[in-house]
Amino acid sequence: MNLSKKLLKKKLFSRVQWFENIRTCFLWFFIFTSLSISNQSCSTKESGFNHQLVYSKTVDFQLDNESGAFPSFARIDQFGGKEIFGFFNSGNNRLYLYDAETRKLKAKLSFEAEGPDGIGSSRIIGYQYISSDSIFIFTYNLMKLFHVDTSGKIHRYYPVRGRNDNVDLGFPDISTNKPLRVIDGKAYIASLSVGQEPHADHRKVTSVFIVDLKTGKVNVSMNRPPLYNEGFWGPIMKYQVFSCFNLKTRRFVYSFGADHFIYETDHHKFFQKHYAPYDRFPKKIEPLNKDKYSGLTINREEQRQYDRLSPSYFAILHDPYRKVYYRFATLPQSLEEFKNNVSQHPAVVILDENFKKIGQSILPKDKGLQFHTMMVGEDGLYINQVPFEENKMVFAIYSLTSKSN
Repeated sequence: MNLSKKLLKKKLFSRVQWFENIRTCFLWFFIFTSLSISNQSCSTKESGFNHQLVYSKTVDFQLDNESGAFPSFARIDQFGGKEIFGFFNSGNNRLYLYDAETRKLKAKLSFEAEGPDGIGSSRIIGYQYISSDSIFIFTYNLMKLFHVDTSGKIHRYYPVRGRNDNVDLGFPDISTNKPLRVIDGKAYIASLSVGQEPHADHRKVTSVFIVDLKTGKVNVSMNRPPLYNEGFWGPIMKYQVFSCFNLKTRRFVYSFGADHFIYETDHHKFFQKHYAPYDRFPKKIEPLNKDKYSGLTINREEQRQYDRLSPSYFAILHDPYRKVYYRFATLPQSLEEFKNNVSQHPAVVILDENFKKIGQSILPKDKGLQFHTMMVGEDGLYINQVPFEENKMVFAIYSLTSKSN
């Protein structure tokens, strides 16, 4: 089966809308909510490893009446030796910045949606605060990266993807677990193309846009592994690609949803892959169908069942304080669990900075944890959580511990 590029271009606008819809469904897929939320230690250490993640404490940030408890994009950054927690509210085009230690609001920055300094609205999916003169904001609907300051003035904008660009480029896909990164004069923007896109060769599909902030030139990098040519891998989970950045090595590490390997690169000369499986997964994750074009014909319910009954990897985070990587996964469900709409169990593989596995844990699925919103701070791993009261954004913090077998 094959579709012409001319037909794909005619349908590209609808593909943009469709991709945004399926991306939103993916975020909601990870909202594991429960009415029974406790603060007990809730991590299951697995035999053979000394390290595990265990619950440490819960922290909260006071919100105004315009902000919700589940941010689509949040992050923690270091400024002058202090940690700053922030999130962008695309409902009111405001950036909220807090002292992460005291959890006090430090700044609330507003940006215009229209006019000469307009950055759009509604689909602002990522930001990075560099300084008062340098804030980068990405707007999905406009496919543009904006360089602004704290007054809201636009210094420059960068078109990232045209609507008629090659289908292999995918679409920008920034989130808390896939943050916008501005490093050494370049902006790195995650991209995603899913299985319903008829790729002749998945090895040509790229996973990141790299914007040169001086010239404005956009390059792409990190091609999809060859295994994706072996069939159709469901609606979205297996096609997901996440990355983290190690400030010390100056290298990115990429994790693909269907691949036991992770990939370390500087997007220049260095490239190396490391075997980092979750031990309870099968030796090889199998596609839903051996025909890679079959996603256009298989019904959505069968695709959703495949996602839930088969294992997947998702986020990968670097913890510079503990000098480890956390690679997250979802465990496969039984058919009965799927039919009863039971949440999938999340798990984590813990690797040292040489990519040696030192820990493996099953994380709780009944504590209201939102695994699509995780970040690392000095206190540990922050995971967004269902709040106990209104106008609070809550995070459970998990600490890395070492225990003898």
